[in-house]
Amino acid sequence: MSTSPLPSPRVGAPGLADGLLWLCGFGIAGTAAELALTRHWQDPSQAIVWVAVVLLAWGWVSARRLLRSTADAAAGPRRRIVRIAAVVAAIGVLGVWMHVSGNHEAGPLDAVYGGPWDSQPAWRQWWLALSMRVGPAPTLASGALVLLAGMLWLVAAGRATD
Repeated sequence: MSTSPLPSPRVGAPGLADGLLWLCGFGIAGTAAELALTRHWQDPSQAIVWVAVVLLAWGWVSARRLLRSTADAAAGPRRRIVRIAAVVAAIGVLGVWMHVSGNHEAGPLDAVYGGPWDSQPAWRQWWLALSMRVGPAPTLASGALVLLAGMLWLVAAGRATD
């Protein structure tokens, strides 16, 4: 008689979903703290990410309830979480674009690259903006929203298979 050291998928899945959801919660709190510490509210366009954080928190609460609900009562909350995840992921992608674009606009003002900015090919200008050699915006910071939205989506999708 041999026993497997790993639990069966049915036993392990709820624990995995709980762990993923707690990691997502810490990520939401960390993102909110980072945004607050960097005073990410000085321009009206910066409010968009705060909407995403509120949506993530709402999705997180919905996912906590979803994990404790019966399969029959889970369809509505699952759809809500998937919608929230899609909106937040879109905001994250938009944020990456806004950061890269903002860096690109700051290129002519850069001490190193500003002088020859107009003589450089467009691909190089965009590469400098993406790699944060010009401009102050952290280009991939908004990607955290996409990751957190994906975590919520996985919790909701995993619940659908129970």
